[in-house]
Amino acid sequence: MLDAKVALSPINVDFARQALIWRIDALVALAFLVLVFLIVAGCGWQWWRLWRGTQPLVLHESKFVSLAQLSVVRR
Repeated sequence: MLDAKVALSPINVDFARQALIWRIDALVALAFLVLVFLIVAGCGWQWWRLWRGTQPLVLHESKFVSLAQLSVVRR
């Protein structure tokens, strides 16, 4: 009977709730780290393919437009 009272004391209930929050925080942090690792690994894989020459280097640049060529609109 004494064990049941100790198990349901407010201190133990608060500690159990805090332990659950710590587990949730750890899972969120782990998920974030996994996503960061996947992004970094994907970027590294693309760079490796570019350096080895197995992926063609394609540039997507716009045509150069000088500021002198732009028309100035005055109101």
